[in-house]
Amino acid sequence: LKLTAEAIYKGILKASSAGGQGLLLRNLAQSYYGYREWLVTGDNPDTKRVRDFHGTRDYYALVKQVCRSSEGSTITSKLIQDAIYRNFSGMPGFAERFEEEYCLSLIHI
Repeated sequence: LKLTAEAIYKGILKASSAGGQGLLLRNLAQSYYGYREWLVTGDNPDTKRVRDFHGTRDYYALVKQVCRSSEGSTITSKLIQDAIYRNFSGMPGFAERFEEEYCLSLIHI
């Protein structure tokens, strides 16, 4: 997930490396992984019923939106939050759960 996110970043911004955004991309990858684990193993019957509602396509769309919106400048928490809600809404509480996973990834730096 992280390597593909870095490749998307480099491709969109025509950069030779992810540079200082590498940690951010790692956190997004970790967040998506935690979110998927929650969908698959969660106790909530709604998550088991729709566990394939969001997939890697949504994660990659999130990464693309973050990269395109930043236009090579600093990626803000507001930009990330907007991208999470755009790509992981559709089911009540799911975008909030992804955002929670992202916040947890920041704590574990």
